[in-house]
Amino acid sequence: MSTLVSSFPLYRRAYKEMVHALATTSDSRLKLMKLVNCQVEVVPQSGLSRDELDMMDSISTSTYISDFPKFVTASRLNHWKAIDIAVAAFAEIVPEFPSAQLVIIGQGPEEKRIGKMVSRLKLTDHVKLIGRLPNISDVYREMASATAFIHPALHEAFGQACVEALALQTPVICFDHAGPGLIVDSKCGIPVTPSGCPRRDIHSFAEAMKNIAATPEQRKLLGKAGRAKVEDTFLWESIVDVICRFYGKYEKSNDKIL
Repeated sequence: MSTLVSSFPLYRRAYKEMVHALATTSDSRLKLMKLVNCQVEVVPQSGLSRDELDMMDSISTSTYISDFPKFVTASRLNHWKAIDIAVAAFAEIVPEFPSAQLVIIGQGPEEKRIGKMVSRLKLTDHVKLIGRLPNISDVYREMASATAFIHPALHEAFGQACVEALALQTPVICFDHAGPGLIVDSKCGIPVTPSGCPRRDIHSFAEAMKNIAATPEQRKLLGKAGRAKVEDTFLWESIVDVICRFYGKYEKSNDKIL
């Protein structure tokens, strides 16, 4: 971001004249603060409608939670989603939890490589690659039945699936970084601090999965807190209200905002 701004005089001027700025993640907020001389606030870039939340409530209350450790991930199977981290971490927990399952929902260019990885790690009896499901409600039922939703992406601007999992009262295990780090805290999931070392990060993910698999009562508490967080922070009506109040401060002013 700073390189782009320094390359264009018009950008430099615009940033210097800002009196208030909005960022979508804590990371982008820190970068903006180095470029502007004003207050920078974080506002989620996406959310759920009230109708969507009501539909998810109906699914979560009617879905049976698995009585064995079940982990679900759902995304486009691209390399930046890092599903290989989820598979490698899952391989570490199977000796301790031999009935555990990992369900991978989605399609994409990484699908064949992930399938070969599952075979190489001798996880074919434990890992299911079920592709793209016909209806979003089918995806939500899988998520609602899980012990935890796994989201190992390190380069994620937001992470809509994390919000959806919390709305379904399913705890989320993710990296405490970028978008997912904004969404998930220790009250509604297990945010894992990235170390920069793949082997260490995989082990940290595995430890988080073991933790929640061993404490079913924790799953329930985290799930309720996640649903409450979505209600408080990630409903579109709340996000729009925050943005409208923000712009309302400046509607009769010539001050610039970003």
